[in-house]
Parts: sequence; structure tokens; C-alpha cells
Amino acid sequence: MIERRYGLPLRRLLRSFPVVTILGPRQCGKTTFVRSALPGWTYLDLERPTVAAPFESDAEARFEQLGDRLVLDEAQRCPAVFPVIRSLVDDRRSRTCRFVLLGSASTSLVRGISESLAGRTAFLDLSPLRRDETAPVEPDLGVHWFRGGYPTPFLEKRDAMRSEWFEAYTRAFVERDLPALGVDVTAATMRKLWAMIAHTNGGMWNASQMAASLGVSYHTVERYVDILEESFLVRRLPPYAA
Repeated sequence: MIERRYGLPLRRLLRSFPVVTILGPRQCGKTTFVRSALPGWTYLDLERPTVAAPFESDAEARFEQLGDRLVLDEAQRCPAVFPVIRSLVDDRRSRTCRFVLLGSASTSLVRGISESLAGRTAFLDLSPLRRDETAPVEPDLGVHWFRGGYPTPFLEKRDAMRSEWFEAYTRAFVERDLPALGVDVTAATMRKLWAMIAHTNGGMWNASQMAASLGVSYHTVERYVDILEESFLVRRLPPYAA
């Protein structure tokens, strides 16, 4: 297993905050990292209906049953947990190292946090595999650049299987995640825009040019790119100016 370089920052934040929220794209290794970094903690995936149901019916009773040192994966799927966590934190403000929230849809998760956990949680952004993490496993930078940083395709040796993984990932995002986020955009349009952005990687951002190719307004393109950015699937670098 590739060792992630986020263990020390996570433990440092847990010493100072009762809640730490880890954000990152799907399949970037959040679950594997947390389970390795916090082996004694209770892990729950709220994307599973059987796990989420007790929180949705009586979140307060479920928290009392489980206690502290709790990891809640895909926390945005169960908004009922946020006000209860706020209440538990406020009851004992001096206690740290209590809850870790994981999420891949930053908009809905941060909205719940801003409404209930403002000032009570720290944030840790987890990216796909970084170069300083993969160098001991694969010294060739070109290989990393070609395979990308997602752990599964990076470790996959067969090009065909890697291509199938990325196709499945793209399809899951545009056909499942976008509707779940309440985004009103067709899968074909988002897929086309995503591909266009990939082909202009490293270049100057021009929303009007993208809009002309898609046959929509540049305001629409900006909104779609905001969705991709909030889902951690693209990153826009602002210009370096005085």
C-alpha cells in the first residue's frame, strides 16, 4: 500500500479540533487513508442505506450508542447528523479528537457544515496520489503523469483496464452523482465539456470559447465548471497578479 503524506496533518488537526472534515474526489483514497491513519476509530459509510437509516430515524440516540472517535463517510448523504454533532461538540467544547467527516461532494457537505459546524471543524483536502507519495513505488514521472493519481488505475499495469476504469468513473459521475447533487445538466453535455477541459489542460481558461463549441452561454459554462471544481474534478489556477 502506498503511504499517504496526510497522517501528520490529520493528527495535528485532531489535537486542536473536535471535528475534522476531509474533502476529496471519489476514489482518491480517503477511506483507505483514514482507516490506516485512525485504526482504532469506528468507521461508518452513510451511503449504505442500512447504515444511514438509524441516523435518519434518531441521530441523537445513534450517536449516544456509538460514542466518540467516529468516522462518517459521505456525510452529506445524511444531513441529520450535522445539528446533532454541533450539539455534542457544544456540550463539551474543550474535548477534541471526536469526529472525522469524509465527503466527495463539497457543495452539500460544506453547506451542512457552514450551517451547523462553523468554527467547530477543521478541513483537510485529500488529493489523488501526489508525486512524493508515488516516487518510491514508480520512479518514472512519465508513468505517473500518464496513469494519473487515482490509486486503482495508477497501480493497474494494463492500459485497457485503466481506460475501462476511467470510463466507468466518468459515467458514474455524470449519470449518478450529478443527479444526486440536484444538477440539471444532461450527461452528454457534461461529458463533452469535461473532455474539452481535459484537452485544454494547462492552457488559458476561456469560457466563451467553450460556450461557442457547446452552443450555450458562457455563464452556463462557468456554472458547469463550478460544479466540476466543487466535485474536485478540475482545478482552476487564478492568475498571478499584484
